[in-house]
This record gives sequence, structure tokens and C-alpha cells, in this order.
Amino acid sequence: MRWRQVGIGSAGVLVTATVAAAVAGPVAGLAFGVCLAIIWTLSSPLYAFAAGHLGLIAITPSPALLVAFEIGLFLLLCSEAIETSRPGLVIGACGVSVSGLWAILRVAPATQASTWVVAAVLLLTVGLIAYGIDRYERVRFDLLGQ
Repeated sequence: MRWRQVGIGSAGVLVTATVAAAVAGPVAGLAFGVCLAIIWTLSSPLYAFAAGHLGLIAITPSPALLVAFEIGLFLLLCSEAIETSRPGLVIGACGVSVSGLWAILRVAPATQASTWVVAAVLLLTVGLIAYGIDRYERVRFDLLGQ
């Protein structure tokens, strides 16, 4: 890991652990932050991001703290993208994707649509994002023949 990755990832762990401490108490927040840092260090930001969301299920913060918690996890996830050739593009695409998913989840209850309709729209959106990432990788790494 490079220093910029460590700095951004550490800021993400700090923000996430602070929110966990505000919701579940200082000992739980410290334990959560240490576990998240260990997972991030030993595996990858993606696994730490997933583990952070598992921890989120346990503490269920208020909406304002939820936003701060997600920002911390987003920083942790983007720490890997800093060392790419175009980090702004990668982080921007990730931010647009996350914002789009968030918008769907915020608008869906207001439409009075059934759960199945919301699930189908969310699945379609995630599928399109995954397809876009796949196509980008194929073009970027010259894998078009495969």
C-alpha cells in the first residue's frame, strides 16, 4: 500500500469507527474500527467494505449517522482507486453509481410500487452498472476478443 491509500483508507476507518462509537458506545466503536482495519489490511478494501456493511446491520444508526457511516466506507473503498492512472474518473464513476442506487432506494417508496417492482428496478440497475464495469475492463485491458 502507498501512503495516499493508507491515508484515505485510514480516514474511512476513523469515520466509520466514530459513527459506530456514537451509536453503540466507545468500546464497540473501537472494536469495530480495529476489526475493520484488520480486514482492510489483511485482505482488500472490498472485503472491508462488505464487513462494514455487516457491522452496519448490527448498529443501525439514525439517517444522519448512516450517511456519515457510508461516507467512511466509501473512502475505504476508494482508497484502492487512488493509485490508478485516472483516479478521478474511477472515483467519479463509483460516486455516480452509488448516488444512482441511493436515488432509486429513496424514490421507490414514494412511488407506492410493490416490493417486486422496486427489487426488479434495483436488480436491473445493478446489472447495468456491472455490465458497464465489465465493458470498461475489457476495453481498458484489451480483452475484447474474449
